[in-house]
Amino acid sequence: MNADAEIAELKQQMERLNEEVADLRKSGVRGSKTEAMMALQYDSLPDFYKSPKAIAAYKRIQTALFFIIPIVFLAFAIKIGWLVWNDHREQVIADQHKRPDPFN
Repeated sequence: MNADAEIAELKQQMERLNEEVADLRKSGVRGSKTEAMMALQYDSLPDFYKSPKAIAAYKRIQTALFFIIPIVFLAFAIKIGWLVWNDHREQVIADQHKRPDPFN
């Protein structure tokens, strides 16, 4: 595809998006299309999710998970590492018992 065709296609997309934004502004929406979609989503939430108490609870849960999930992953990694190390150590001990003593 040559550069002129790409430029023409991009101009068409830009015109289409500009028309969508103009339609949104005519209907009373200010800002971008993304902001309009976010506002629509926010309006569809029940009122009890928008209360300050619900928002505070959500933030507390979010903060707790922000710290708990990495700690759980770290504990899991340490436990797996410990198990692998023990398995390796037991294997080395078992191999030492299987070998004949070279000085005997």
